[in-house]
Amino acid sequence: METVHHVHADDVAQAFCRALEHPGAAAGESFHVVSPAAVTLRGFAERTARWFGHEAALSWLAWDEWKKTVPPADAAATWDHIAHSPNCSIEKARRLIGYEPRYSSLDAVFESIGWLADRGWNAGGPPERGMLKGYLSRLPSRTVLPFPVSSGPARSTEYSPALPFHW
Repeated sequence: METVHHVHADDVAQAFCRALEHPGAAAGESFHVVSPAAVTLRGFAERTARWFGHEAALSWLAWDEWKKTVPPADAAATWDHIAHSPNCSIEKARRLIGYEPRYSSLDAVFESIGWLADRGWNAGGPPERGMLKGYLSRLPSRTVLPFPVSSGPARSTEYSPALPFHW
């Protein structure tokens, strides 16, 4: 199951501050600075639809088929986003510099969407929390998520206790 692991800018700033506060522990180290847990693409789509007051109607399509349904630039951006959004552990940053993110992956995304709405990015509607409903109403009634392999059986969408996913 492909995941995305977003992070809020405030949490990134916190990590930098913590590293400066703990120079002995941070010097020469690298840290994953992300939210406490990744979210699956399916979980992301379902929660985002709910945030806008909709239920997600989802299905899977092999990557090679899905990318034919969108402009090449959108397919490339989607692939890049999925390929560079691993499920990372923040345990080292917690242990060495006391990093403790305040935002979940979805909270970070929803705050960003709200910020855009407050500033008038509204896909033709009034700038309010529901500002993208006009955009959503133009989407097909069934959303197809990319499955980034060219063939093979669909992966399970069941929760895996070994990975810290938020649904």
